[in-house]
Amino acid sequence: MDNQEKNITETTEVSTETAKAPEAKKTGKKKSSGNGPVRIAILVVCLAVFAFSGYKIISEFMDGADTADMYEDLQEAARGDEDENAEDSKDDVNVPPAPIDPNVSGSGGVVENETEDNTETPDSSETTGSENAGTQTQPQTPSTDTVQNNDTYADRTYEEELAEQEQMKEEEDTQYYVSRKSSDKEKTQTGVKIRPEDIDLDDVPYLKVSNLDSFKKVNEETVGWIYVPGSKQEAKGTPIDTTIVQTTDNEYYLTHTFDKKENINGWIYADYRCNMDSVTSNYNTVIYGHARSYKMFGGLKDLDEAVEWYSNGNNHFIKINTFKDETVWQIFSWYETDIYFDYIKTDFKDSNDFIRFAYEVQGKNQMTGAFETFDFNEDDRILTLSTCKGFDRAVRVAVHAKLVKRNPIG
Repeated sequence: MDNQEKNITETTEVSTETAKAPEAKKTGKKKSSGNGPVRIAILVVCLAVFAFSGYKIISEFMDGADTADMYEDLQEAARGDEDENAEDSKDDVNVPPAPIDPNVSGSGGVVENETEDNTETPDSSETTGSENAGTQTQPQTPSTDTVQNNDTYADRTYEEELAEQEQMKEEEDTQYYVSRKSSDKEKTQTGVKIRPEDIDLDDVPYLKVSNLDSFKKVNEETVGWIYVPGSKQEAKGTPIDTTIVQTTDNEYYLTHTFDKKENINGWIYADYRCNMDSVTSNYNTVIYGHARSYKMFGGLKDLDEAVEWYSNGNNHFIKINTFKDETVWQIFSWYETDIYFDYIKTDFKDSNDFIRFAYEVQGKNQMTGAFETFDFNEDDRILTLSTCKGFDRAVRVAVHAKLVKRNPIG
């Protein structure tokens, strides 16, 4: 009897499970049909995001190409390449300095020259650092437009200049380089090493722009020209070599180019609070530029990694021309910060407030040993270049330079 009851129980359980199976299938179909519209909606959203991302990438690429073309056109115009005397004027934007005299040390303060004729002697010491590192070609004979006396090179032979470069290359001074992890230090021992304190300011030429006035015909808000030395081999994004504009706010040129067309790369522009008619009236002249591409200020964001660039002291001199002045500024600080530190301050209570600010931003320098350290007083003026870094919109890169040389125009 026990076996018979057990068989009956098992048969009943199997029948019950079989009966439940269709119900489970039926329930499952209802769930599947309920999730269908949700899946379709998710798919549509994903496709829309993908399409929008593709559009943004293509737009950024096209905007970058347009910016590059305009950038190059402006450089050609400034060099006067379309003039009849194009061959004589193509070096007007940046005339290389005369050979460095190792017996003369750098001087402090601002060197002003109201009557200087600005005739400079070309040389290769302000070209790329990689060219100076090894073999060096015979210096090109300067044109009569640039140098009045072609006997300048008679006092200095090519062999003497090459020997000096080799001597500077062999000097051992690890403190000159940026403080880095010990595993990276040997990488900093390559390339040309020219200490900024060994450069005589008399050998640093002013910027030469052939026809700055003509740029106002394209954009009436043109206020000057900026040049940050370098090369692609030394630091990608250098040299920085283009016009400066200024309008009534600090937003417009974040999204507009020199010809006032909308473009995500924007343009290089001065803070609206600064007086660009007289840069010496500003304690702190502030200039902005995007770093989305390696045009504009993109070359500033990785200078701490550009050993070939910062090891060449000639690259530390930023040159700015306005319609009233030719100026040279020497970099003393580079650092990453955020939007909460007021490094773009332009309004100071008094000269003491400015002096405290100048020492504060010098103390924030993250490239230890790369730049010359300055003392500041009430007669000093500084320049601040500001850009972004990476995808975090709160992160900024600041570059500060002190006015060391000025030539009023006219």
